Amino acid sequence: MHFWARSMGIPYTEYHLMTAGEIQDLVACSAISNGGAREVAEKSTEYIPDVR
Repeated sequence: MHFWARSMGIPYTEYHLMTAGEIQDLVACSAISNGGAREVAEKSTEYIPDVR
């Protein structure tokens, strides 16, 4: 985790307070924006529908 946080330029004072899930989300977003991964939309049926 330290490698990914440092490679994205997140200072130690911030990333040592983040959970592993938060850092993983940032790594995924970084990979998508750099072209190293594709965004895949998940079809989930367990959600609250948009009621307006």
